[in-house]
Amino acid sequence: MTLKEYLEKYKISQRQFALRCGLDPIVINRYVHGKRRPSLPMAVKIHKFTNGEVSVFDLAQASTNE
Repeated sequence: MTLKEYLEKYKISQRQFALRCGLDPIVINRYVHGKRRPSLPMAVKIHKFTNGEVSVFDLAQASTNE
């Protein structure tokens, strides 16, 4: 499941998710829109916060606009 799908499924805003995780909302927005991929430690943090619904693999597969 992508991070975007997770947020939509649980009706959580990007800002709410970011604040709960202790992250910058801009960073979450970049992950959701595929403009950036999280580092491995950040991907693990998101994986844990979502109880494994968003996997590290899913986050690594996010497209980037480089």
